Amino acid sequence: MPSMAAERVMAALAVTFWPIIPLFWLPLHLLPGLKKKLGLLYYLLILSLWLALAFFILSLKVYAWGGPWPMPAALRFVGWGLFGGGLLLQGLTIFYLRSQIIGRPHFHPRPEDHLVTSGPFRYLRHPTYLAHSLIFFGAFFLSGYPVVALVAFLDLLLNRFLLVPLEEKELRERFGEAYEAYARRTPRFLPRWRP
Repeated sequence: MPSMAAERVMAALAVTFWPIIPLFWLPLHLLPGLKKKLGLLYYLLILSLWLALAFFILSLKVYAWGGPWPMPAALRFVGWGLFGGGLLLQGLTIFYLRSQIIGRPHFHPRPEDHLVTSGPFRYLRHPTYLAHSLIFFGAFFLSGYPVVALVAFLDLLLNRFLLVPLEEKELRERFGEAYEAYARRTPRFLPRWRP
């Protein structure tokens, strides 16, 4: 069973690292002219914004608000499975995306850029967002901090209703019918189990 210090660290990491994805992707999709003006400085801008926000979150100790809820051993066990499964899935998505990860095609598109449909992308269109949800919900079950549950739900809702539609619009523009065919046969978040 993790110590209280380990639970606090896990909660602090979950709450401070969560804003990276929305901070990076929302301006990239909503303000496409910004990436043209800033180029690779965009990464520096987002990193600076995130560091400032992380410092603010840590200084307020937002992760500790409400204190941890006691979690039964069964939920902690589920938490380890979700957390570990999320990390594994995230690692697989990074491996299969390789050089196309973290917005690189937005700044330097190459002729060899292609729609990735292998590995976890064979079973679902957005394995990275599923990985994040698994990690955050796992972190909640392991730490017991309600603010981590809030972050997990915010992440899920933001991804489902804002980031994924924006990303899919951009993928349709980049890959056309190839993406349309892929979207018809591949679910967004949860794989279909077929015999």
